[in-house]
Amino acid sequence: MNSIFDADPEAARAARAKVLTIASRDGTRLFGAHVSGSSVLRIRRRDDGYSWQEG
Repeated sequence: MNSIFDADPEAARAARAKVLTIASRDGTRLFGAHVSGSSVLRIRRRDDGYSWQEG
């Protein structure tokens, strides 16, 4: 995912939703920027959206 998608709000939402869905489903580790602690993240699906934990 690249910040270029921020120029198109609909494309940005779609790209983020796709990444979050895939990562929460198969346990993919993501490397986040601008987070405190470890930049290695695991995404979890919740009833009200998503959460992340260091992993």
